[in-house]
Amino acid sequence: EAVSREGADALAAAGRASLVACFGAEAGRRVQGATATDWSAEPFSRGPYTTVVLGSRHARARYAETLEERLFFAGDSAPSPWAITVAGARRSGEAAAREILESAV
Repeated sequence: EAVSREGADALAAAGRASLVACFGAEAGRRVQGATATDWSAEPFSRGPYTTVVLGSRHARARYAETLEERLFFAGDSAPSPWAITVAGARRSGEAAAREILESAV
C-alpha cells in the first residue's frame, strides 16, 4: 500500500524489481511497459474486480497458461466455475501449486 501512494512509476519499478529478484536481470529488461491503478484508493470499487470483455471468452484460459514452465499464474481470473470469487482464487492457487510441485519432479 505504501508503494501505491508513490504513484504508477513507483509501482512499475517495484514490479520490475520483483521480476528481477525472481528471474534475473533479463526479465527486467524484457518489460516493455506497465500500467498501474491503485484500486484500493478508487472510491467506487474499493478493490479490483475482473470481467471478461465481450468476444474474449478464451481470455481466462490464456491467463492461466504457464510460461516457459517457470512462471505460473493463479487468481480469481483463472478459468473455473468459481471465477471472480475468493473460492476461485484459492482453487486456482492450489492448482498452480500442484503444477509447480509436479514440474519440480
